Amino acid sequence: MFVGFAAILKVPGLKGPDGDLSLFKLAVQTFDPWIIGLIGAAGLLTALVPGSLLLMAASILFANNVYKAVYPSASEKQVAKLAKYLVPVMALISVFFTFKGGDTIVTLLLMGYSLVTQLFPALVLSLSKSPL
Repeated sequence: MFVGFAAILKVPGLKGPDGDLSLFKLAVQTFDPWIIGLIGAAGLLTALVPGSLLLMAASILFANNVYKAVYPSASEKQVAKLAKYLVPVMALISVFFTFKGGDTIVTLLLMGYSLVTQLFPALVLSLSKSPL
């Protein structure tokens, strides 16, 4: 967060959603193009892991909570197979919603991050045995 705030202060004139590009613009001003490519590749690889986990979790939740509720006689093997087939379907649904109005998804993600950021100190302090 400190690097992001410093980038916003270092790159003047960014307003609204362009503030998200402050760190990228600062990197473009500072580094050679091949280093920018490495930064982009690292960003892509970092986004793949949580994205794939979200897709798998959504598919498993749908298979367990919706399909299993409609067909209670379905075996665990059938539910697991359906969950595997639902991963690309969930990916296509996500891409559709991203292109039709991704601002809401980003807002929900930022709200989730801010909630975790605010609750993390309370969680850490609650694990200690002695009161402050």
